[in-house]
Amino acid sequence: MGKVERYTSLQEACEAGVAAEIANAEIYERLIQATEQPDILTVFRNLRDASQQRHLPAFQRCVQGSSGRGAHGDGEGRRGRHGCGHPLCQASSRLFT
Repeated sequence: MGKVERYTSLQEACEAGVAAEIANAEIYERLIQATEQPDILTVFRNLRDASQQRHLPAFQRCVQGSSGRGAHGDGEGRRGRHGCGHPLCQASSRLFT
């Protein structure tokens, strides 16, 4: 089984999330090119779209919020202290506070 990376700060974890979602987009594009089955294409496209339209922006907000800038420039962000309402950001913030 693979090892789970541990991060020393919320900022580091959020930045890793951004990098992972960017890498995921490349993986999904390769998978989409490798199949012709419509049902599998639909699944891969849905996963890619969720990654790029929901997960990546959530981690980007997390990066902004954890660095103290906040999503709206006030240091708090739209959704509270870390500027990220995504469950992964919320769970990560509990680890570092």
